[in-house]
Amino acid sequence: MKRRQLMMVFIFVLLCVSISGTVSAAASYQLTVDGQKTNLTPVVVKGSTMVPLKALLDAINFKVSYDSKAGQVTGKRGAKTISVLVRSQSVLLNGVVIPVRQKPVSIRNTVYVPVRFADEVLGAEVELNSVRKIINIRTLAMDLTVKEELPARNDHGEPITLQHRGNIKLKWWFQSESPYENYNGFMGSNETLIFQSYGGNGTMIMNLEGEVLSSKNDAPVEVTARYVKVPDGYDIWILENKKVYIWKGIPLYFGENVGPIFIAADGKPIDGIGYVDAGMDREGNLIVLTTDGLAAFDRNGKRLWVHKEWQTKDGILSAFSHFSWSINGIVSDHSNNLYIQLDGGHVVLDAQGKTVLVEQGFFMPEILEDDTLLYNQSSYRLEDGKIKRIAAPYGDDGFGQYIVSQNHIGQENWVKRMNETGDKALWTYQLSNAKQRKGYSLMGHAVDGGDNVYVLDTGGGVHSLNRDGALRFALDIDNNTISWAEIIPISASELVVVDDNLIMFFEIQNE
Repeated sequence: MKRRQLMMVFIFVLLCVSISGTVSAAASYQLTVDGQKTNLTPVVVKGSTMVPLKALLDAINFKVSYDSKAGQVTGKRGAKTISVLVRSQSVLLNGVVIPVRQKPVSIRNTVYVPVRFADEVLGAEVELNSVRKIINIRTLAMDLTVKEELPARNDHGEPITLQHRGNIKLKWWFQSESPYENYNGFMGSNETLIFQSYGGNGTMIMNLEGEVLSSKNDAPVEVTARYVKVPDGYDIWILENKKVYIWKGIPLYFGENVGPIFIAADGKPIDGIGYVDAGMDREGNLIVLTTDGLAAFDRNGKRLWVHKEWQTKDGILSAFSHFSWSINGIVSDHSNNLYIQLDGGHVVLDAQGKTVLVEQGFFMPEILEDDTLLYNQSSYRLEDGKIKRIAAPYGDDGFGQYIVSQNHIGQENWVKRMNETGDKALWTYQLSNAKQRKGYSLMGHAVDGGDNVYVLDTGGGVHSLNRDGALRFALDIDNNTISWAEIIPISASELVVVDDNLIMFFEIQNE
């Protein structure tokens, strides 16, 4: 009996010596969890990088218990419960057997697992940075227990995927037959959604059930304005849908609103001919910046009105500051009110050129047939000399205390939620290495009324986090061409995502 016990001890010692002999430190690598340093030191066992299981589970916020007699480690985090037996080729995850490629081993009475165990079993993402010598375990997606393929497709025909906590579903979706379509979305009145083609060439109105209430395709209005030097000033030529209109002898003002058409061999512009920011209102009058100010001329060249500047509560708004035109020329509604954007503010003039309002900030709307004004996902009306908003997204599409880095692969690519004073980050969400290897970067964000943030990447993807930095869902579109989604929060539980020719309506429950 004593000989048998001595033999068992001898075999155990040999096993320990054998295992320890194959173990080498991987101290050159630092193990981090969501970018935060840990005290875990990876070791290499027979070529595999391994870490202590209990310490790993502790680091990623599992509640851990250990049954030394059974050699079993149990951990629980949220809806996940995991049980691991030493030297077993499988583990239990929520009672389901999950095979593993490499068995857990015991080293000096401590259970070790490969680092990839965090990916294979726990649903985290393992990132290796060989330059900075860091192994990072991203845990944010671990609680997204559901991954599904959606019926909608990306720009190369593959299904879009959605990871979530089991509480979000695609209610309906709409995708244009044309792969070149590009929608901009707006909230309309009476619980409607307005989607306009890029450049305002078509409009589709839908209800919140995804039914198309009306659809109108307009031929694009092509406007080109040029100037030619003549003895008494400049002739302005406007080409609108292949029809030419000419105004003679206009005292054109030169500034940022003009540019050369032709460049000589020495790189200098050829004098006397070039492009000019000019357009026509709905009555066919020329609107152009002259040496006297912003002016209107009828078809016979008679000046109808001119404005040099406007008085605001904060000072003077000059007509000679840089101003913006829409893609279709000057913006005017069906009553021939003109909407003019200048540096520092915008102006609305009526059909006679009288000032209706002057305000600070930017407002350059698209205009529907019923004179609804569309801008920044909201809809407006010009009433009683004021621009009144009639519908807006939930939470007014605020941006909150967030900053976004938009750097490239190998550099930081993150969004940070800042404190109220903006001098401290409360949490950081970084774009994964896998996304960056695909060439994606972060492109912006939006915040809804529940203070959830939607982080956008250039593959069309959406990463939504709550105010505490927990990942709510991840929508992977993975377009081949650069794109980024537009987010329209409808309510606390409804969300519209627009990406190129695709519209998706999601419902979110139990948050």
